[in-house]
Amino acid sequence: MLWREEKRANNKEGEKFEEMLKLLELTPKNWELAEAYMDMSAPEKPELLKELEHQDFYRLELGTLKSVYNAQGMFRRTRPELAVRFTRFVVEAGGLTARRLLAYYGWDNDFQYLKDILSHVQNVGLYADWVAWNTSAQKESTMAPLIEEGKKNPGIFFQIRDLCYYEDARNTEMFLAGLYLHCVKPPEESRSLLWTFAENDDRAEDSPERIREMRELLLRLNRERGLTILVSSHILGELSKIATRYGIIQEGRMVEQITAGELEQKCTDYLHLKADQPQKAAALLERELHLARW
Repeated sequence: MLWREEKRANNKEGEKFEEMLKLLELTPKNWELAEAYMDMSAPEKPELLKELEHQDFYRLELGTLKSVYNAQGMFRRTRPELAVRFTRFVVEAGGLTARRLLAYYGWDNDFQYLKDILSHVQNVGLYADWVAWNTSAQKESTMAPLIEEGKKNPGIFFQIRDLCYYEDARNTEMFLAGLYLHCVKPPEESRSLLWTFAENDDRAEDSPERIREMRELLLRLNRERGLTILVSSHILGELSKIATRYGIIQEGRMVEQITAGELEQKCTDYLHLKADQPQKAAALLERELHLARW
């Protein structure tokens, strides 16, 4: 294998390439396939990619992801053919989780490089994953290419969904679902709305003023257009100001649906008392403190 041969010849590039692969923590099968697929002394064998086991590269430490990103950037310049094979390999193995390995910062030149190497669905998917996980990218100009793709072929979002090889894919999956609904039922034909941050708004996304404006917008849409709005959040303090019904999701499954009133009762503060004579203690609570719930 070429990088092993280079390593034996004390070639620093061969050593660096093997170090980069080790950072990926490949499964034994994927490591074996990497050796065969990235043997630059032999013709490329795309059929080997279909044998790869799916891996979640998002499980790697951020420092590791950055190291791989920087290393593969160097190989793009010094060993372009090897870099192309590496790119195809990690996307086939990691799906959208390869995005931080190949376009960590979401720079245009990274996505432009990938366009000439990967399939159309893979390219659009990596870009969508970047937008989904970066609030600074969630604005009209950056979403426009995705909406354009969706209007031509809404089914592409289902194909991208199949590339979510990681457990914490909820953010991307919900984003893809929103794009799909927006593209099949655009605002001019229905009451759907795809909301994004205003490009000329430089306030922090979590600023109190911005949160209040967003809350008022949702309430107005519900009141004036009769829209049912689905909000994904773990901040109960904010949700309590707008939500009328809650769905509790655990490990990707809906485990409970309750009304706002029912949730409020469950979240009520309480005092835990231990008494030797519970019946008398209960009677005392009802008589002296007028407590009916205990």
